Amino acid sequence: MYWQPTVRMRTLGSYLALLIGMLILSSVSSWKLDIVPKSLVDSQDLIDYSRVQEFVGNETSTDHFRILLREGDTMLIGARNYVYNISMRTLMVNKKIEWYSPNKDVDMCLLMRKTSDQCQNYIRVAERKEDGSLLICGTNSYRPGCRIYGESDVGYELIKEETGIARCPHDPNHNSTSIYVDGRLFSATVADINSRDPLIYSQPMRTEQHDSQWLNEPNFVKAIEYGDKVYFLFRETAVEYINCGKRTYSRVGRVCKNDQGGMRVLRNTWTSFFKSRLNCSIPGEFPFYFDEIQSASDLGQGNFMPTSSWTNRTDMIYGVFTTPLNSISGSAICAFRFSDIIKTFGGAFKAQKTAHSNWLPVNEMETPRPHPARECANESGRVMDQTLNFIKSHPLMDESVPSYGGQPIIMQTSFSSRFTKIAIDWQVQAADGHYYDVIFAGTDDGRIIKAINKGRHGHVETVVIEDIQVFQPRTPVADIQVFRDIGNQEEKLLVMSQHEIKAIPLHRCHFRVSCGGCVALQDPYCSWTDQRCENSNSGMQSIETGEYPGCRTQEVQTEIERRVTQPMSNNIVDETSKTDDEDNDIENSIPIFHPSNEKERAAGLAVGSTQQQAIYTAQTLAISTVISIVLALFVGFVIGYRVSIYKMNTRLPYIDRKLDLEQPRNLNFNRIDNYTPPPEKQLNLVCNPLKGNPKLPNGSAETKVQPQPHKVKKVYL
Repeated sequence: MYWQPTVRMRTLGSYLALLIGMLILSSVSSWKLDIVPKSLVDSQDLIDYSRVQEFVGNETSTDHFRILLREGDTMLIGARNYVYNISMRTLMVNKKIEWYSPNKDVDMCLLMRKTSDQCQNYIRVAERKEDGSLLICGTNSYRPGCRIYGESDVGYELIKEETGIARCPHDPNHNSTSIYVDGRLFSATVADINSRDPLIYSQPMRTEQHDSQWLNEPNFVKAIEYGDKVYFLFRETAVEYINCGKRTYSRVGRVCKNDQGGMRVLRNTWTSFFKSRLNCSIPGEFPFYFDEIQSASDLGQGNFMPTSSWTNRTDMIYGVFTTPLNSISGSAICAFRFSDIIKTFGGAFKAQKTAHSNWLPVNEMETPRPHPARECANESGRVMDQTLNFIKSHPLMDESVPSYGGQPIIMQTSFSSRFTKIAIDWQVQAADGHYYDVIFAGTDDGRIIKAINKGRHGHVETVVIEDIQVFQPRTPVADIQVFRDIGNQEEKLLVMSQHEIKAIPLHRCHFRVSCGGCVALQDPYCSWTDQRCENSNSGMQSIETGEYPGCRTQEVQTEIERRVTQPMSNNIVDETSKTDDEDNDIENSIPIFHPSNEKERAAGLAVGSTQQQAIYTAQTLAISTVISIVLALFVGFVIGYRVSIYKMNTRLPYIDRKLDLEQPRNLNFNRIDNYTPPPEKQLNLVCNPLKGNPKLPNGSAETKVQPQPHKVKKVYL
């Protein structure tokens, strides 16, 4: 007999599944689905109340803009068939280079079944050479090429053309990076049209070809010069995880500038290429990893937490990390010190003895001396072949690079957006006497997130100051740059999409017209000075708490600051009137507003009332709702379980299925509730009970076939 659950049991099972799902949902709700900003600025507010500059290239097709080179107050923008030299002060084009692919290259590209948009020349490399000339490389309709231009005050003059293979990608959407150091171009890209040959290249040196231990389907993000080495940030399929499946890890790899390759082993191949994993994760017994690096900031001197001294800073970078696309949609920003990166390359190597073995640290006794990854060899051609063979088979370091602070600075789990790019305004001096690294993170839905870490003594307490809608919601942010002109006292944030560049102020202090609102913003740029909120490193400010006692005696709440909205349903507000003493608390609990017009912004309209305002956040409502549902499901489960046990005790304890073939019975299975004969249990045996034959035992079957049986009966067991 097969046991089949009753309808009530199936219902209880559904309740249990729903209960488990709600418990999982409640645990996820503790990890915020979206970050809550102190201020929300939409695109219309940005235009009405900020000095916004804009540059648009080709209006008929997508330019695929990319910032290639910054020089003073100008930047070179790679685009479709053009290189723009743009002033960062005005976003006006100073001069430009026009470079279309030859017709023969376009025709060949079309024969490879590429689209007409793909068969264009997208500029992806621009580097200033030591003699002042400009090296430009483009995809050139899937036949990469480079040109060298001389520059004058009026324009550029073509000097010569070179091959662009291994310097520039074939596909304009491929992730690649490059840097010009000591008279050499160091590039990280692919060398073939199918992207099967990734490499880090500096003529004539390259990484080992078709070796997954060196590079395994990489996506390159950033190239950084530091000391006598060049570092590359990228993500790749983790070869050390291949026995457990496919997974992507973030890496930092490096090569020595003076590397000339080996004499016999690793000839024209890097003898100084090693790589380590970048660890951006939520700590715990089972860490949650943000494994895929998307972008990184420029190298700077900063600190992940507030500092009171200008000297308390270190060389570091910030990176944007995400989860895989088929995982929980999450983004994070982690900081890394270069001292930690360098320390990692002085540790043990990671290796696999056999194809079925785990990846484990290499014993120190098996590591060549001197340590191959600690220092650059003066003459790589003189390195022993035994050491070079070890280097060839051991490019991976065992230890990963820990994040500065031990955890992400910003985390976001959102079903609608992810972080894409990052820029840092290093060590901004605030009115509270501390220095802060101000983080600007772009998203794939056209927003800029501005945040700081206010936590001290090694702790992380993130304050998301602003959420700014710069582009249309479905327009990803392609790049961000912070621009400061100290002489002209000009500062701005350059935000780029694939076809547009906008320059917006680093702050919007003037949006706040009251002392409490200014202080509650917790923005290092803003302080209450001379009865207005402005960019100043003096005045009333409290980034740590968002409250300043001196503001209460002069608090004036205006109509513009009472006009609040709620992004992403983060707050639910009972819009009752409030007292002047409650204004500052309300601004802290709902730090989001939209300015209405200049007249209202200038006028101070005092508002007073004796009624108390009730504020319920979305997190409070979500937690209370989940707890109520879980308790209701638990009580229902207990009651249903007790009822089902009571009814089961009143039924037959078992079913007697003994069958007497000598005296067959008329079995009526319908008399037994909820019993269904099991399928496909037929005994296809024809029995011929011969009465009066004492030689045959009861219930036995005669092996002799009778031509005319008396009775035939099928019995189901």
